[in-house]
Parts: sequence; C-alpha cells; structure tokens
Amino acid sequence: MGTNYLLLHFVEDIGVFFIFTQPIIVASVVIAIILFLSLRKKMDTIIAILKRSNVEQPYVTKNVKEQNNIPINFDDEIKELNNSINLSNHQKEILLFNRFEGWLEEYKYFLKPNFDLNWAAREIGTNRSYLSKSINSQGFGFSEYINKLRIKEVIKIFEDENDIRNNYSLPEIASMVGFNTVSVFYNSFHKETGMTPSQYKDNLKQGKFHSVDEI
Repeated sequence: MGTNYLLLHFVEDIGVFFIFTQPIIVASVVIAIILFLSLRKKMDTIIAILKRSNVEQPYVTKNVKEQNNIPINFDDEIKELNNSINLSNHQKEILLFNRFEGWLEEYKYFLKPNFDLNWAAREIGTNRSYLSKSINSQGFGFSEYINKLRIKEVIKIFEDENDIRNNYSLPEIASMVGFNTVSVFYNSFHKETGMTPSQYKDNLKQGKFHSVDEI
C-alpha cells in the first residue's frame, strides 16, 4: 500500500513537471530551429558572394584599371598583328598607328609633359621601333604628332567659352597641355594654324572660327 502511494505521487509529480516544462521545451526547440535556419541562410549568402566574386574578378580588375586610367595591355593584339602573313608591313604600320591613336584619344596621355615614345610603346605592348615607324607612315615624327594633338587641345579650349582654362594665361595653358617650354608651344601653334595663340583668339572673337579637325 505504501509503495503504491509513493508511486502514485511520483507519477503525479512527473505529470506536473511535464505540464510546466512543456512550453519551455517547445519554445527552446522553436528558437533552436530559427537560429539554425538563420545561420544556414547566412552561410548560403556568404557562399553565393564568394562564388560571384570569383566569377566577376576579371571584370572587376579591368574596371578598376579603366577607372584609374591604367592602360589595358594590347600584347595579344600586337603579337597577332606582327605575326600576320596576310598583311604588308605598311598595312601593319597603319593598324598599329590606329591602335595608338585610339589609345591616345581615350586616355589623353599626350597631355603629360614627360610623355615619350619608349613609355608609349611599352604601354601598348609593342617596341619603340615599330611604333616610330607606324607614326612615320602618317608623314610626321613622334614629337610632331604629339604636339599636333596638344595644339588641337588648346584650340578646343579657346573655342569653348565655358572652359575655365580660358581664364588662364597662355604659358599656363601651354603647361596644362604638356608643353615644357612656351617657345615650343608658340612655334607648334604657329606651325599648325599659321597664327600665334593671341591672333587665333582675336579671330575667334571676330567670328572667324577655325575647325580643329582641319589641323
């Protein structure tokens, strides 16, 4: 009898304990499931980001170079050009010059005062001799061609009334477009336009415009 009484009370205590702890157990299980799902979602997101980074890395590298004006190497194109047996040397020179001209128009490196043939050839993936010949094929030398581009830039400045560089003196403008000396600037300008910079500006005021494309 005593044993049965103790057993009955024990069972009742277990039942009471289960009734009070059941909500806690259920809540704990639910919280554990939520935490597990949240952690899994974060892991999936991290994995997806890593995979996307690996796929996009070549594009990102290229994009960073473009944003920072770092030239894209033309090695493969230049090698293919030089190795082509279907083109004459003159045709190769013209194609190389076109690549060089496009590169200059995109990055405007000719505005750098220390811009030189060796550096330019290295940057586009060719050598000094090939690049020099390609420029010569157009009827002028490297320095003459670069100064021609600089004078075009000066004329663009003169013709644009909204260009703040018009407020600077001629020597300052000459320095901005890459000329190391004012005398070379004046000589180059007169050679390309037949006028001094001041005369050209006066003609602009009188409505006598000179097309940059004609230079």
